[in-house]
Amino acid sequence: MIIELYRTWSEKIPHSKWLHHTAYLRLAIPSIIPHIDKILWLDCDMVVRKSLKEIFDTNIDHHLALVCQDNIFSYRIKHPHKYKPNGLDFLQWLDSVGLDSSVNYFCSGFLYINAKLWREQNLHQAFEEYVARYFTTITYGDQDILNFVLRDKLKYVSKMWNFIPCIDSDYYPTIPPLEEINILHYAASKPLNPLCTDKFYINEFWKYFFMTPYFIENPAPYIDIIIAQKTNAHNQRIKKLAKNLTCWIPITKWRRGCREKLLMQKDILYALDS
Repeated sequence: MIIELYRTWSEKIPHSKWLHHTAYLRLAIPSIIPHIDKILWLDCDMVVRKSLKEIFDTNIDHHLALVCQDNIFSYRIKHPHKYKPNGLDFLQWLDSVGLDSSVNYFCSGFLYINAKLWREQNLHQAFEEYVARYFTTITYGDQDILNFVLRDKLKYVSKMWNFIPCIDSDYYPTIPPLEEINILHYAASKPLNPLCTDKFYINEFWKYFFMTPYFIENPAPYIDIIIAQKTNAHNQRIKKLAKNLTCWIPITKWRRGCREKLLMQKDILYALDS
């Protein structure tokens, strides 16, 4: 059974134990659905905001897949010393998984698969060979596998088809207007987590979640989550404001002391934040 192979991988790959073994199933989709030649995989933490007709109309007859370049990985490649997966400089990490800085690394949450070519080229064998060679350094599970095996045989579509709304000015110095985004991908922390405060456009998730039976039949716990998220986000802004107001103080001890005093007078910070 293919699922047993993936369970073995999940146990074997030391840096991807956070990833459930069923995530690898996208590698087997062409064999699981053998009578379909083109298959669109979308992660379950996505909100599709626009028609998918443009995707299905895209010709990928001579490509293994249609994908979106990962904006976050693009930034990390340009600033390799700021991010250290497995304790390695980002470029060193890329080398450790068989890639280099020229790679247009993509997020596997959006994957329009040319299943016919995958079957003809027996890609699953290549996936297995890659895991056998790089299992000690694979970090992002199936995503690393796909980026290595499919490289140079991909067609890219706008990043707006797999947009991760992560609040980080390094990744997004300018936040695109919501109307330009086709698919919102709530990767990493999820909107149903009360501690999820690092996503812009989170209200777009809730807008659609309000339409589901989960909310309609039992709204109370989800209202509690929304209140907790807004409270946590507000408190984080207050702490950031206190930090910004005291960053100019040259002596660490004094700086911390002033910051603590400010945080004890939150009414002042609330007024400044309003």
